[in-house]
Parts: sequence; structure tokens; C-alpha cells
Amino acid sequence: ISDYNEAIRLKPDYAEAYNNRGNAKLALGDKQGAINDFNQAIRIKPDLAEVYLNRGLAKSDLGMIQSALEDLQEARRLSQRNGDTTLHEKVLKEIRRISPYVFYDHGNTKVDLASTQSTSVDFQ
Repeated sequence: ISDYNEAIRLKPDYAEAYNNRGNAKLALGDKQGAINDFNQAIRIKPDLAEVYLNRGLAKSDLGMIQSALEDLQEARRLSQRNGDTTLHEKVLKEIRRISPYVFYDHGNTKVDLASTQSTSVDFQ
């Protein structure tokens, strides 16, 4: 974490350093500290899909499921837009893991967050 602190001190607009420090904090169990770093990374560079994924995972760990799903949906959208299929698949896996009530439209990647209270799921 100290290396990331130094990188941020030298370059306060270094979004990737905030993201990496957030991951380190998350690994150490400091979920709220991680979310704070992810928030800062998003303020600096709002098109980093990985940061939304990471923040979604931290929120999920804190039981903030709806907010986590919103972050994961944004990560899904950005990763798809950027053509990052590996990240896109990772995001979809996390969405399925944290919410078995998310509706997938016959195998497509469209996610309906409003249906999280539904009991029917289509995972074709």
C-alpha cells in the first residue's frame, strides 16, 4: 500500500494507482477504504471498467447488493464497449454469483436490474 500511496502523492490523478490501492485494501479486509479508493479512481477516469467491477465486489462483500449490481452493470457495459471479452465474462460471472435473481434474456448479456426481486431466472 505504501508504494501506491507514494504513486498517488507524486501523481494525484493516477486512477490506476487508486484502483490498485483499493484492491490491496480489499485483500486486507478494508472494504470501505477500498470503496473510497475506487470512488476516487472513477472520479478521475470514469471509463475504467475494472474499477466498477472491483467496487461492485467490495459493495457485495458489504451486503450492498443493489449498488453492487449497478456497478457490475456499468463494468459490463464498459467492458463490452471496449471489446474486453475476458473482463466482460468475469463481470457476468460475478453478477450471477451475487444475484441469482438477475434475468438474462435468453443467453444475451442484457441484464435487467429491476428484476432482482423476481423468482424466475433464464440462464440458457
